[in-house]
Amino acid sequence: MKKIIAAAVATAFVAPVMAADVSVGGDVEYRIKNSNSSTTGVIGDSDIKVSASEDLGNGLNANVYLVNGSNASTFASALTISGAFGSFQAGNDNDPAIAMFDDKSDVAPASVGDDAELGFSDSANTIALIPNTGIDNLQVAVSFSTENGASTAGGTKTTAIIDPADTVTNETAVSYAIQYSAGGFAISYGMADIDSTLTTRANPTAVSLSYSAGPIYIGYDAHNNYNTVKDGEMQSIGATYNYGPGKIFYETMSYSVEASNAITAGAADLEESAFGITYGIGAVGLYVESQSTGSDGDDTTTVGITYGF
Repeated sequence: MKKIIAAAVATAFVAPVMAADVSVGGDVEYRIKNSNSSTTGVIGDSDIKVSASEDLGNGLNANVYLVNGSNASTFASALTISGAFGSFQAGNDNDPAIAMFDDKSDVAPASVGDDAELGFSDSANTIALIPNTGIDNLQVAVSFSTENGASTAGGTKTTAIIDPADTVTNETAVSYAIQYSAGGFAISYGMADIDSTLTTRANPTAVSLSYSAGPIYIGYDAHNNYNTVKDGEMQSIGATYNYGPGKIFYETMSYSVEASNAITAGAADLEESAFGITYGIGAVGLYVESQSTGSDGDDTTTVGITYGF
């Protein structure tokens, strides 16, 4: 009897797992950087990703994944339930609405924009709804993000929306976004309403444009109160030319903010640009990127290799 009960219990737990389509994948990236006569090796975005998808019936589908990144102490995850209504998302690795349609100028693989952080810090949980509008090429999204509600004695939080160093642990953010695309063009607008008492923070907005025609692609992003920093302004342009096995790319970014509001030392006025070339061999990607910040001493050349599986 015990064996029968044990088998029944095991089946109850195993059967739902077997009903899902489970896959394991990931990616690795290795970089060699030369800057100011100094050469260093860097491990880029490397992670293992476990995904599962399942038909829930009644026209609904579920997809969930877990990611263990090379720089992560815990798993990041996201769940998506989709159907005729659109899709619903929840997790700590999914984007708030304001970040769903931006980054259209992000074409350089390595360096541009690293000194001015994009978007929010990682939140403890973001729930988002992307409804089916019933209008071709029109997408809308709304999201709600929360912090983890706990901080260390020094004030640093493991997950945060605004600033992991502040002591406010109950900040939230409601975000909205809309995008319309047609004939190779796409235009989007997003904003977030943050719940913060910090005077150096303000509600961010994002406007993005892109155009593609044949092998040519051009993207533009403009952020006000960039990364929620009050009066932080960011503009960037990216362009690529697809020559077949890879792309030739160029990206430029400018960022400015009052020194009293700057979150990164030296980032009150920042200009960066990069150009280079990528080359693909199946799942292996190679790139060479030359980055400039306006000073010869800060020029950086990066050679990278990526592999996805």
